[in-house]
Amino acid sequence: MYLSISKYIERSNYPLFSYKIGKFADMIGVSYQTLQRWDREGILKAHRTPTNRRYYTYQQYLIIKNATEGSV
Repeated sequence: MYLSISKYIERSNYPLFSYKIGKFADMIGVSYQTLQRWDREGILKAHRTPTNRRYYTYQQYLIIKNATEGSV
């Protein structure tokens, strides 16, 4: 389910590495409901598409990864 480079160019208003809420939840090991709650509570704010869908960036992934590295 990877987009071709041309589709990234067509979607130039989105970051190159962006993830839908379900994929991002899997990447960081939480449920999508947790991400929705974090967004509402301001813990981890999601970006929004023009149709108001949540998405997250690779930069946000790195922030979460770095914050949780030592908490195992």
